[in-house]
Amino acid sequence: MKINLVISGTFNTRAIAKSISMQAKESGSLETILVNEVGINQIQQALINPKPYLLESSEVFNVFVANIRIEDLFPEPLQNFLLGIEDATRLDDFVKSYFERLSEHYRLSGFQKLIVHVPIPNLWPKAGAKTYRVREVYERLRKLEVNICQLDLPVGTEVVFGSSYMSVNQIDFDFDFRGELLHSQPITHGLSKQIAHELMLRASVSPKQQKKVIVVDGDNTLWGGILGEDGTFGVQIGREFPGNAFRHFQQELKSLKDQGFLLALASKNNLRDVQELFEDRKGDMVLQMSDFTILKINWEKKSENIEQIALTLNVSLDSIVFMDDSKHELAEVKGAYPQVLVVEIPSNPEDLPGICARLELMNSRPLTQEDRDRTSMYANEVDRKALKGKSTYEDYLLELGLELEVRNASLNDLERIEQLFTRTNQFNLVTHRYQAKDLATLHASDNNRIVVANLRDSFGDYGLIGVLIIQDFEPESIKITDWALSCRALGKSIEDEFLFRVCEKITSTLSPTEILISYRPTIKNEPARNFLERILGQKLPILQDENAEKVFDFAIDCNNIHPVSAIKVVSRL
Repeated sequence: MKINLVISGTFNTRAIAKSISMQAKESGSLETILVNEVGINQIQQALINPKPYLLESSEVFNVFVANIRIEDLFPEPLQNFLLGIEDATRLDDFVKSYFERLSEHYRLSGFQKLIVHVPIPNLWPKAGAKTYRVREVYERLRKLEVNICQLDLPVGTEVVFGSSYMSVNQIDFDFDFRGELLHSQPITHGLSKQIAHELMLRASVSPKQQKKVIVVDGDNTLWGGILGEDGTFGVQIGREFPGNAFRHFQQELKSLKDQGFLLALASKNNLRDVQELFEDRKGDMVLQMSDFTILKINWEKKSENIEQIALTLNVSLDSIVFMDDSKHELAEVKGAYPQVLVVEIPSNPEDLPGICARLELMNSRPLTQEDRDRTSMYANEVDRKALKGKSTYEDYLLELGLELEVRNASLNDLERIEQLFTRTNQFNLVTHRYQAKDLATLHASDNNRIVVANLRDSFGDYGLIGVLIIQDFEPESIKITDWALSCRALGKSIEDEFLFRVCEKITSTLSPTEILISYRPTIKNEPARNFLERILGQKLPILQDENAEKVFDFAIDCNNIHPVSAIKVVSRL
């Protein structure tokens, strides 16, 4: 599929457009990436009148890129904010209002994706601003990024922040003040290449592997020094160097947590010492112990702790990032589990700020409620597993107090459904990576059904955990073409109850001669295969070739699917 990349900006974006074309040529994808540039300050106008820029073809994916510098849009409130004349309230209001208008124009434009690129504001030359004040403002502007992500942005919107690929320390080198004065082109060739790389990643139709969990060490990582040797008040963390470098790193981790990542602490220390550190230095810390979903504070191998973290959270090892200052610890983890992304914390504290941003971990898709609640959801899951260890399976299900809602999907569910198909690997029957536009098309057709499931129990709300799609159905033959279930729901017989309710509805209203279910074997979807083998009573094909795309269809005998008495169900089909 070709990508029609339409680039606009509040500044001259010609260097970015040229860099994208060059990178596309070098990668051999020049013929699949078409780059079109819109004039300066024509963002809203181009979305209101998109006809000159859209390519009408089923083989073209139309992407609109809006490069927006806050200082171009709102110079007065930003200047006052910088000088300390007023707080961030008015700036937040301006930004919210602008993004709401931008979103409304995008909804009506016909573009399939909107990428909003927000560079780090170039505040250094602002009159009257001291260096220390500028740095304080950059810290406060990170909160503005979080506020933008929490806006109700439409399906298909991605926001890329400058802090995800550069640090404040780069600004002297990456902004071209002469170019801004002469051509309204404020960025250097090097920064243009970085931005082009980021935009090409986001414009890609195929999503990359998602990271979900960040496991961090304690000593010389979350804080400077060795807790066991330096003591609670001897370790380096705070507002003075070098402690402020570790504090900045904690702020980056906190931002990632706000974006939906899970944090885990794996430290070779005594638990009581770490607890005292977080309590006694609470004012110096950005993170608190409650920000970590799992604590592995012991003297075991880091690889064993990471394995236990993956098992407890029910995530794959390739969704984990491990950050440590010790080359030995990193090598030990990498040797045991090469699929874990290991990141070395630099020995010089001044090199630490920006390390998370440079990893390109940030998922710039609009946040769903599940993203915002993820830490508490997984903390509840740890409590559930503790209960499971004390009960028989039947008693465990009863004590959980499971409540399942099965219903037809609404338009408001599409962002979360896209996430499920993108992120879910273990219980994903075919692993189609649906984009929001595909789901919207399916949802609008009377010949398709998208069924979703929400789950809650006595510990809390899981949110939307399952989606099942029936395409092009006819009364005689019904085919379930796709089914994904969040790993949070596995191990509780939810898949049995979900499928039973769907089949019950199908047989009672349509009386088909057969119900088919599709399956494509992958490296990771063994849980889905095990379930199908159980209800079908036969062995299923396993993956022989990693590039195999063959999809198999099997007939379901509804008599082999039974309700689960321990699950309370509300069916709205």
